[in-house]
Amino acid sequence: GTKHLTKNWNINAAIFRRDGQNIIDWTKTADTLKWQPNNYNQVITTGLETSIEWHPENTPLRLSANYTYLSSDHTANEGTISKYALTNLRHQVNTQINWSLLKRGNWSTTYRWLQRVTLPDYDLLDTKFSWKFKHFSIFAQANNILDRQYTETNLVEMPGFWFSGGIRFGR
Repeated sequence: GTKHLTKNWNINAAIFRRDGQNIIDWTKTADTLKWQPNNYNQVITTGLETSIEWHPENTPLRLSANYTYLSSDHTANEGTISKYALTNLRHQVNTQINWSLLKRGNWSTTYRWLQRVTLPDYDLLDTKFSWKFKHFSIFAQANNILDRQYTETNLVEMPGFWFSGGIRFGR
């Protein structure tokens, strides 16, 4: 990997390879059988990660973007059906706008686009506001603002739009 850092810019890029042996996954040899945990023989993952962040001088603004690409090669016993091995990400793009407010507040908005190997693509939009006081902070956040229906892994449906807020005590 490599990094390039300046007063206003932070740029990173890395290429990697992971050779996984005996990865545990839920497998079966026929659709009519129940899932059983087994060691998957081999999963080789090659990937690329990049990020760029810009923080203009004398402003409370910070903009960032990240991209990840993964390519996985799976080998298993012939006829094995895997529950999770083929639901990994292929492409992921994250962008974020972060705005500091009077040194006590923070507002951020994040947009993500994700493409998995065997599941439909989806995009997500989240936002969060927080404000610090002397001994506590408050926050409010909205997730999946676009109310997308999606699954992170096989058979696990994620929630649609949801809102939360809270108080955090301490520094």
